[in-house]
Amino acid sequence: MEMLQAKAKERHMLLVEFGLIVGVCIAGLFFYVQMHDRIAEIYLSYPMMFMAGTTFNIVLLVSAFLLFNTTYYSFVSYRGTKMLILSTTSGYFAVVYLFYFILNALGAHSTALDTAFMRSEVILTFLLFVFAVGTLTSSFIDNDIKFMDLTGIKKGMPFAIGLALSAVTFVSMHLLGRIDSQPLFDRLNQIFLSAAILLTLSVIVMKIRNYILTLERIQIRLAVSAVFMTSAMVLRLLPPFNGPVRSLFFYIYLIAGLLIYVYAIFKYNISIPVKHQKNAEQQVKLYAENLEKIVQKRTADMRKANMQFIRDIEYAKNIQQSLLPGTHLEFENTDFVAAYYPCERLSGDFYDVFRIDPETIGMYVLDVSGHGVPAALMTMFCMNYIKSSERLINVYRAKKPQRNLKHFFEAFNKMNFPDEMHMVMFIASYDEPSRVLTYCSGGMNTLPYVVRQNGEVIRLDDSTGFPICKVGSFYTPEFHSAKIELSVGDRVFFYTDGLTDKGKTQIYDDKKIIDLMLSHRKKSIQGIKEVLTSEIGSVAHKLDDDITFIIMDITK
Repeated sequence: MEMLQAKAKERHMLLVEFGLIVGVCIAGLFFYVQMHDRIAEIYLSYPMMFMAGTTFNIVLLVSAFLLFNTTYYSFVSYRGTKMLILSTTSGYFAVVYLFYFILNALGAHSTALDTAFMRSEVILTFLLFVFAVGTLTSSFIDNDIKFMDLTGIKKGMPFAIGLALSAVTFVSMHLLGRIDSQPLFDRLNQIFLSAAILLTLSVIVMKIRNYILTLERIQIRLAVSAVFMTSAMVLRLLPPFNGPVRSLFFYIYLIAGLLIYVYAIFKYNISIPVKHQKNAEQQVKLYAENLEKIVQKRTADMRKANMQFIRDIEYAKNIQQSLLPGTHLEFENTDFVAAYYPCERLSGDFYDVFRIDPETIGMYVLDVSGHGVPAALMTMFCMNYIKSSERLINVYRAKKPQRNLKHFFEAFNKMNFPDEMHMVMFIASYDEPSRVLTYCSGGMNTLPYVVRQNGEVIRLDDSTGFPICKVGSFYTPEFHSAKIELSVGDRVFFYTDGLTDKGKTQIYDDKKIIDLMLSHRKKSIQGIKEVLTSEIGSVAHKLDDDITFIIMDITK
């Protein structure tokens, strides 16, 4: 509310100032009519008149070229059609007024050139008329109407149009000069002056209207400029029609009008935008300085949070790896070695080897989709459900791998895990007295190999199963175990697909695994593990997937 009141007060004050300027101009005209004879007698001698006239002409020429420079710069900078018209008009004004000044000087110094002097008067009134036409025309054009592409040729449009109009004017005045008719020149003066006055009065009305609608101060300044120029034109219609006093007042009004016009265009199109640009640059600079401080603080906060996150991940890694069995396990008749390589700090692979009862050993290896934190959390869920802490339940499930997988599949589908989450596993139980390995695959895509002591290689692919995934609402898979009788010296190689996946960091393929197991049959399983870990260790820093393997050796 206060802002609206302030704007209304400002608008009222500017209109009052405009009214005062109009009053001053009218008072000046009235003073000229009443006092021109006395002023001429007391103050104006011929030398003074000549010096004043020359000075005012030069000032007016400078003002005209300054106006052209300002409007042309605005045209080039903002590509506006309004500025094209104003720069063309002001350029025309400057060139033709220079011609007027030359003709006026010739006419003042030679009685033989009176025709040139009369012709110069017509040129001046026509010049004022054209300037009024250009000013009024630009008042009807929106500032947003612009040239999309301002090439070198288009930049020269104000020069070309202004010079063309000037040439037409010079030719016309030359032809008029042959007539040598004072009444004709007087009549043309009156016509052009009357039309110019009407046009500038229209400009005043338009600028006042625009100011009321937009509250742009430039509109009031342009209206004030038009008031002074209208006063200059009216002065040329007031008696006496000749004399130094009229020239003095005319130049004062016209120069005031042009300078105010220059100031308004300069202020609106150059000074204010430059000020805004400097303010914007200062704000950007301050913002950049503050942004740098903010970035530094945020970076420090993020680094601190990241360090805390890394510490938490390392702690989680230690917890996850502490749940794994040892890498070398010895039972009564069976030995196991294992290795585990996460591609990140946390892994989606997991394995376990555990005693089910005094005669049976349980084992499994699983691979959760993905890796990192989500996969690691899923392995915790798997471990809890596959290996029960209740002895009877553990015996009931673990001795029957298909039963364990069926129970695990049902439990998984009761959880609200994401639909895309899934896993594969291979689970087995080994009866030491009978040396029978019972196994079942839960969709495992890397089935274990049995390498017998005599060099025979068997793949454990006789069981049927299905990946552990969220399909329980519309499909119930069947899991069936298979059995194989092992002998002393037989070895079983369990592994996840990180070791052999061609789309990732493939270290081995199936053939190479078999060759490895066969070529190192004489070595202990610890020796075979060392060969494997040597090759994996060389690329461990650039793994694309987790790697886990277990080697089982029947010793007795």
